[in-house]
Amino acid sequence: LYIGRRPTFKGEEMRVEVHILDFNGDIYGRWLEVEFAEAIRGERRFASAEELAGQLAQDERIARRILER
Repeated sequence: LYIGRRPTFKGEEMRVEVHILDFNGDIYGRWLEVEFAEAIRGERRFASAEELAGQLAQDERIARRILER
């Protein structure tokens, strides 16, 4: 789950984004209940989209370990 302004892309409006592991359906515009397990890291600005993608891959590995508990 991400709540913030997307500083890597110079975003100004607040957004809420959820990455659902192992799911590729289309649920845009639908209501979704999300349960928080544990915070992984705070918001930060990355030098490039590629650097952000690398961090997101690392975040996913951490999230999977958290959810395995």
